[in-house]
Amino acid sequence: MRWFIKREGVIDLVKMDCEGCEYSLLRLDEDLLKLSKQYIVEIHGAELPIIDVYMRNGFKIENVRKLGDSLNIYFFKRE
Repeated sequence: MRWFIKREGVIDLVKMDCEGCEYSLLRLDEDLLKLSKQYIVEIHGAELPIIDVYMRNGFKIENVRKLGDSLNIYFFKRE
Protein backbone atom coordinates (compact mmCIF):
# COMPACT_ATOMS: atom_id res chain seq x y z
CA MET A 1 0.00 0.00 0.00
CA ARG A 2 1.33 3.44 -0.91
CA TRP A 3 0.49 6.51 1.15
CA PHE A 4 0.23 10.00 -0.25
CA ILE A 5 0.25 12.76 2.34
CA LYS A 6 -0.15 16.44 1.66
CA ARG A 7 1.51 18.33 4.49
CA GLU A 8 -0.29 21.46 5.65
CA GLY A 9 1.96 22.04 8.65
CA VAL A 10 3.18 20.40 11.82
CA ILE A 11 1.02 17.76 13.50
CA ASP A 12 1.12 18.45 17.23
CA LEU A 13 -0.69 15.42 18.60
CA VAL A 14 -2.35 12.25 17.32
CA LYS A 15 -4.89 10.50 19.54
CA MET A 16 -5.65 6.91 18.63
CA ASP A 17 -8.69 5.17 20.09
CA CYS A 18 -9.61 2.68 17.41
CA GLU A 19 -10.93 -0.25 19.46
CA GLY A 20 -8.35 -2.89 18.59
CA CYS A 21 -7.22 -1.73 15.15
CA GLU A 22 -4.16 -0.02 16.66
CA TYR A 23 -2.23 -3.12 15.57
CA SER A 24 -2.48 -1.84 11.99
CA LEU A 25 0.42 0.44 13.05
CA LEU A 26 2.66 -2.59 12.77
CA ARG A 27 2.13 -2.63 9.00
CA LEU A 28 2.63 1.11 8.37
CA ASP A 29 5.74 2.64 6.87
CA GLU A 30 7.53 3.78 10.02
CA ASP A 31 8.28 7.19 8.48
CA LEU A 32 4.58 7.97 8.85
CA LEU A 33 4.90 7.78 12.63
CA LYS A 34 7.42 10.60 12.51
CA LEU A 35 4.82 13.01 11.13
CA SER A 36 3.82 13.80 14.72
CA LYS A 37 5.96 14.21 17.81
CA GLN A 38 3.27 13.06 20.24
CA TYR A 39 0.77 10.22 20.31
CA ILE A 40 -1.85 9.14 22.78
CA VAL A 41 -2.68 5.52 22.04
CA GLU A 42 -5.32 3.34 23.66
CA ILE A 43 -4.03 -0.22 23.39
CA HIS A 44 -6.33 -3.22 23.72
CA GLY A 45 -4.45 -6.45 24.43
CA ALA A 46 -0.73 -7.04 23.91
CA GLU A 47 1.16 -3.76 24.27
CA LEU A 48 4.76 -4.72 23.55
CA PRO A 49 4.52 -4.92 19.74
CA ILE A 50 3.15 -1.38 19.57
CA ILE A 51 5.52 -0.02 22.22
CA ASP A 52 8.42 -1.50 20.25
CA VAL A 53 7.37 0.31 17.05
CA TYR A 54 7.31 3.67 18.83
CA MET A 55 10.56 3.14 20.72
CA ARG A 56 12.35 1.97 17.56
CA ASN A 57 11.34 5.29 15.99
CA GLY A 58 12.74 7.47 18.79
CA PHE A 59 9.65 7.87 20.96
CA LYS A 60 9.72 7.63 24.73
CA ILE A 61 6.87 6.56 26.95
CA GLU A 62 5.90 9.61 28.97
CA ASN A 63 2.84 8.30 30.79
CA VAL A 64 0.74 5.16 31.08
CA ARG A 65 -2.74 4.79 32.47
CA LYS A 66 -3.88 1.26 33.17
CA LEU A 67 -7.61 0.79 32.78
CA GLY A 68 -7.69 -2.97 33.25
CA ASP A 69 -5.85 -6.15 32.41
CA SER A 70 -6.07 -5.63 28.66
CA LEU A 71 -6.69 -1.88 28.21
CA ASN A 72 -4.03 0.80 28.68
CA ILE A 73 -3.51 4.35 27.48
CA TYR A 74 0.04 5.35 26.49
CA PHE A 75 1.51 8.77 25.79
CA PHE A 76 4.52 8.62 23.46
CA LYS A 77 6.72 11.65 22.81
CA ARG A 78 9.63 12.21 20.45
CA GLU A 79 12.08 15.09 20.84
